[in-house]
Amino acid sequence: MRAARPAVPARWTRFVGSDRRRSWLITGCVTALVVTYLVIWTLYAGTHTYPRYRQLAAGAASTGNTSFRVTSLVSTEAVRTKYGDVAHPDPGAVFVVAEVTVLLRAPEEDPICGLDLLGPGGRTWETPIGGPTTDQPSDCSDGLVVGRPFSYQQIFEIPATYADQLRGLVVVNHLTGAPSQVIRPAG
Repeated sequence: MRAARPAVPARWTRFVGSDRRRSWLITGCVTALVVTYLVIWTLYAGTHTYPRYRQLAAGAASTGNTSFRVTSLVSTEAVRTKYGDVAHPDPGAVFVVAEVTVLLRAPEEDPICGLDLLGPGGRTWETPIGGPTTDQPSDCSDGLVVGRPFSYQQIFEIPATYADQLRGLVVVNHLTGAPSQVIRPAG
């Protein structure tokens, strides 16, 4: 003999109806809770996760099939552009000119060429779009050949207060979760 079902209020029966509807309702509620948890966790992780850096001794750093060497890292008040005029940074800022040599050891579809400048406290700067350019190439997209070193120049504009606190250039390895390598020129 089957056990009698507990009495369900009429209001609930009208809303839920059959056992099948009740199952779908419970599944929907559980799914909504899981999605809410995942969204909250993703937002928390995104705001509380910071890039990790590993300072290397002066020399080269590698990522994938590409190795990088910083040949110079100099701050300056003015840069002579490829058009012959002199570019000046905004008031309270300086230019940091980084000369980088890249060596591609094996063919790679999209080698990483743009490096970020790392300052105190993990603060980074990118090369500004539309910033000053010199006669030197500003990235390695056009002249990179396997087995032949290629030199290019990146110009950053940073607040002058950080000019003497720079740690180096950041080489990000997107292939692993390892800390990003920070390289600086020798000497």
